[in-house]
Amino acid sequence: MVLLSRMLLLFKIANPHFSVRFRKTSQLALARSSSIQQSDEGRSLLKRGSSAINVPFGVEGSIACPPMLNGTDVEAQLPSAPKQRRATIAGVLTSSIVYDWLAALACLILALGLEKAKPRHVYVLEETLYLHSYPHKDNTVPSWTVPVYGLLGPLVLLFVSSRFVARRPWIELARLWAALALAFFMTGAITNCLKLPVGRLRPNFVKTCWPNGTLVFQNRDQWGGYAVCDPRVSEGDAEEIRKSWPSGHSSLSAAGLGFTTYYLLGQLRPFSAAACEGRLWRLTVALLPSFGAVAVAVTRVLDYWHFTSDALTGLAIGFITAFVVYQAMYPPLTHPRCDLPRDVLAAAERGGGAAGAGAATGSWLGGDFPVPAHKGQGVGAASS
Repeated sequence: MVLLSRMLLLFKIANPHFSVRFRKTSQLALARSSSIQQSDEGRSLLKRGSSAINVPFGVEGSIACPPMLNGTDVEAQLPSAPKQRRATIAGVLTSSIVYDWLAALACLILALGLEKAKPRHVYVLEETLYLHSYPHKDNTVPSWTVPVYGLLGPLVLLFVSSRFVARRPWIELARLWAALALAFFMTGAITNCLKLPVGRLRPNFVKTCWPNGTLVFQNRDQWGGYAVCDPRVSEGDAEEIRKSWPSGHSSLSAAGLGFTTYYLLGQLRPFSAAACEGRLWRLTVALLPSFGAVAVAVTRVLDYWHFTSDALTGLAIGFITAFVVYQAMYPPLTHPRCDLPRDVLAAAERGGGAAGAGAATGSWLGGDFPVPAHKGQGVGAASS
C-alpha cells in the first residue's frame, strides 16, 4: 500500500495536469448523477399527477433543472434527458385552437339558421316569366353530397397529406381542419345571407310553382303581381324555387375544394421563390380539386336550377372566402417556405432563423428546404 501511494505521488508530480483532469471528471460524474436523480424525481411526480408540474398545452420542456457547476451548464454537456409533455384540460381550453373551432361552429349555426328562414317574395313581371319557364329536372349533384365531397373529402385528404406525407404535428393538423371548416361554414352563411333578401326566382320556377300551367298572382296589376303556387306544391319546394342567387352548390364546392387547392399550392410550391423543379406538374395537381368545383357549378346551370350568373357568383364567394381563411394561416404562395404555417415561421424568426425552426423541415416531394435567414434577421426577412 505504501508502495502504491508513492507511485501515485510520483505520477502526479510527473503529470501536473492529472489532478486537474481527475477533479473535473469527478465533478462531472457528480453532476450527471444529480441530473439523473432529479429527472427520476420529476418523472415520479408526473406519474402521480402532481399539480406542481404543469406543462402548457403544446409546449415541450425538460422537467429537471440543469445543474450548474462554477457557472457552467453541465446539463448541456451531458446526453439530453427525455422530454415530457403533458396536455392539461386547462391548457386545452385556453388554447387558441379552441377559439378557431368555436368560430367555425358559430358560422355553422348561422348557416343552418338561415337555411330554415323564408326568402323574400318578389314582385314578378309577367313579361319576364319566359326566363323562368325551363323544365324541372332532378339534381345531377344532390344536396346531401355537397358536405361529403366539399368538407369530409378534403378533411381526409388534409389528414393523409399532413400526417403521412409532410409529417406535421397533430396540433397543426387540428388548426388546419378548423380553418377548412371555418371556410366551408362561413361560405354557407354568406350564401344564405344573400339568398334570402334577394329572392331571385330559379329558371324552373314556372314549371315547379304552376305544374298545371295556371298562373295565379296576388295583388295583380297590368304588369304582374306576387306569385301564388299551386296548392299541390309543398311549402318547402315553393320556398326553394325563390333561392336562385347565388348558387349554394357552387359556393360550398368552391370553399371546400378551393381551400384544398390553396393548401396543395402551398405544399407543392409552384409559385415559391425557392428553387423548385417541376413547377408545371405541381400546379396542375394542385388545381385538380378546383376543377371539381367548377364542374359542379356547370351541372347547376345544365339542370336548370341556376342561371350562369348564379353559379359564377357562388364560385367567386367560395374561392375568395377560402383564400382569405387560408392566408390567415399560411404565408403568401410566393414565400420560400409557404408550406409552413405563419405561427411556425414566426417561432423560427424569434428563435433566430433556421436554427429556431426545429421541426420546420421536410416538404412535399422536394426534399428538405431550410428556413432561409437573410442577414441575421431570421425568417421574416424572406417574406414577401
